[in-house]
Amino acid sequence: MRLFNRLAQRYLVRRDTPLPVVGVPGPDLAASSDWTILEAAESGTYHIMPYGGRDLTLGIGDDGVALHRQSPDVLERGSWRFESVDGDDPYQRIIDAGGTGRVLRAADPALHAATDLEVTVGTTGTDERAAMWRIDRECVADARSIHLCYPTTSEVALFYNEIYPRRVPPGTYFCTSGFGTNPSGPGPCGYAGIQRRVDGSRIAIFSVWHRMADNESPVAGGLATTVAMSPDAYKTSFRGEGSGSSIRYPLAWQSGSSEPIRFVVVAGAQGDDTVLSAYVARGDEPWIRIGAIRRAGTGGRFMTNLYGFIEDFARNGNTPAIASEERSPYRLRAALFANPWIGTSLVTSELQPLSEVRVTAYGPHPLENLSALETEIADFGVFVATGTALATQPNPIGKAIIDRAPGRRALPSLDGVPGL
Repeated sequence: MRLFNRLAQRYLVRRDTPLPVVGVPGPDLAASSDWTILEAAESGTYHIMPYGGRDLTLGIGDDGVALHRQSPDVLERGSWRFESVDGDDPYQRIIDAGGTGRVLRAADPALHAATDLEVTVGTTGTDERAAMWRIDRECVADARSIHLCYPTTSEVALFYNEIYPRRVPPGTYFCTSGFGTNPSGPGPCGYAGIQRRVDGSRIAIFSVWHRMADNESPVAGGLATTVAMSPDAYKTSFRGEGSGSSIRYPLAWQSGSSEPIRFVVVAGAQGDDTVLSAYVARGDEPWIRIGAIRRAGTGGRFMTNLYGFIEDFARNGNTPAIASEERSPYRLRAALFANPWIGTSLVTSELQPLSEVRVTAYGPHPLENLSALETEIADFGVFVATGTALATQPNPIGKAIIDRAPGRRALPSLDGVPGL
């Protein structure tokens, strides 16, 4: 078992010596973070012992919490009760069973960005989140994905969006232009964005799902097929959360730039199919056509359910060979998404600015460090971040951010995008 603190967003791990217990996942995470939670002789109370170290038990010491060699008096001081705060909440209090009312808690609320999570004891009611723990069988592999949903009232033939990458550790994907949410349905589903791969290289990606019978089998006549691509790009397929076709384009984009990475995806009907094309530009540079993918069996439908997101695809939080501070759940990923526009046709004069975005997140997930803040730039943007290096923020999930003056925005330049 592993004990995960709600406030500090860290696992309780043990050191090799019976000193006060501290912990953030270290290089030997797999060996040092496991605990045995054993019911004591008195029903309803438990001993917390390092896995494989039955002669040690977690108890209250002179300076807080410590690992003690077991003895009758130590076991008496090392009995705990687990108490749910809310029946639907997986987090619990760990309370001293000796009747003192003291609880196991994170010592410092600011330790969300620290190297070590110090653990101490305090009385109930001092800081509820610091005294709340989740019992996990596995460590967290990745940071929580955070999503932006752009409400629309009709199908769209064009989706334009901009992104300013800010914090981009290896293994980060920024989706700027997602569409569709159900690969099993007839309408097209896909996404475009930029990626910093685990090896540090940077690319642009455009992908479209097959129509799926289930998570593995495409519907007959519902395949996504690459029909055109840049000479510098290459095509591939993907599997996992469904399957489909993907085009990858090497793009030397930069983080921290004052110039955005701009994306536009356009959809056109060809008989009973939909052809989707993706374009990318760095700042005011010319548009690059990443490629086009034909999705069969759509009935010629255009795009719906527009979205963007930040994803940690490195997922190396359980990798002991990687230093704790380098593991992906504990790195900050952040970007500004700005100036979204749509068109129900490809007539430039009919393009409309999107003036609302709603924040959602992939879940459930133990990590809660997410942020979504409206910016004050003229082009209406949302600064989005995830990762436990981020200071604890008010939970943004469900938050609606509205541009009160969309008419102030300048129409983006789409010169060089065919058909516009």
